[in-house]
Amino acid sequence: MISKFKYDFVLILFTLFSLCLMNLFLSLYSQDSLCVDCENYLESAIYLFQKFEVHYYRPVGMSIIYGFPMLLGYDNYLDIYNYVIFVNVLFYIGIIIFFFKICSLFFHKKKSFYFSLILLTYFGISLHVNEILSEIPFIFFILIAFYCLAKYYILSKVDYLFYSISLFLFIILLRPGIVYFSIGIFLFYFIQIYKNWSFKRIIIVLLPVTLILFQTIKMREQYGNFTISYIDAVTYYNYLGSKAICLKDNKTLNQNNNKRADFIFKQTYKNQKNIAYKDLIYQIKNNTFYLVKAYVDDIEENTKTSTSRIQYLENIKNEKYFDIKIKIISEITEWQNKLTTLLGVLLAIYFAVTYKRHNKIVFVFVLYFIYIFFISGVSSTQGDRFHIVFYPIVLFLVLYFKQSLSVFKSDRL
Repeated sequence: MISKFKYDFVLILFTLFSLCLMNLFLSLYSQDSLCVDCENYLESAIYLFQKFEVHYYRPVGMSIIYGFPMLLGYDNYLDIYNYVIFVNVLFYIGIIIFFFKICSLFFHKKKSFYFSLILLTYFGISLHVNEILSEIPFIFFILIAFYCLAKYYILSKVDYLFYSISLFLFIILLRPGIVYFSIGIFLFYFIQIYKNWSFKRIIIVLLPVTLILFQTIKMREQYGNFTISYIDAVTYYNYLGSKAICLKDNKTLNQNNNKRADFIFKQTYKNQKNIAYKDLIYQIKNNTFYLVKAYVDDIEENTKTSTSRIQYLENIKNEKYFDIKIKIISEITEWQNKLTTLLGVLLAIYFAVTYKRHNKIVFVFVLYFIYIFFISGVSSTQGDRFHIVFYPIVLFLVLYFKQSLSVFKSDRL
């Protein structure tokens, strides 16, 4: 029993040790700053558990995960924050373990173990453990979804397909931007779902569907639109749309002095969506060049920037070399972002061209990378937050590519 899970146990120990080191290195737990998005997620939990309402930007998936202590009467910020860190530590351990499990389905466990250790060095991910944000839970659940899908292809057990579809639908309620990818996955496997349905399997899929319906119906009731969230509208309008206008006027976008943001935040949430949609149509027709230029600029910025977490870190203990530490982490995460994204692009092209020679799950991984890479262009000034969610997938593709080359060489011999 112990020998069977020896790699899992060792990975858990390494994960906890790495988190402790990072906490000591940057005094993470002592930080008292809270980013704007963190406040939104905390607010969404209050909406759900104290008012039985849904948040206009943050869906109920994150509210349920981070707001659970409120059911037990713990509603002050410190209690919630301590709980969030505890949950995120568990999710982060789960990220490493399920990455290892995915790799172990295709490669030797020892090789999978070493690549899992490499994932631990991606500080852009681990630094978000101390944040009330969606990145850590999202990566955790997306990896389980991919693990189940991989098991479906390898073992041909339909139950795993239903587990996977259920999780892909659930993560819509963690990060609404994944909605089109998740719906695409559902539609792609719909025939298989239809042919192999049973009461038990349908219940598995209906659980997240029920939550999605709850979210959209409450959004219609509270704010006026049958939608998951209004975050997509304000994100486009404040970032991509605003940058396109600034480029046209030969100005630099500054979110601290963005009059468009000031304007749209004064509107009702229903109007925010209408205004953003009309602005997008207008810019596509009348400002096409600068809209495309802004989009490409966002893609470039999101590819070459370091982790956003260090922007908020303060020298709590008045350490002499604190700024040097920040500089080191900034440089490491910046180059990790650049290299991982570049590898992702190159591998996506390679596997897209040679998809017939590989397991179908690899093509799904590639589609996921492409999807995340291109939708990141809607926003900017967020560091590596958009890209860290595909880091584990790119690492897997690197390992798979290495093995496929070895097989190709041996076949030629």
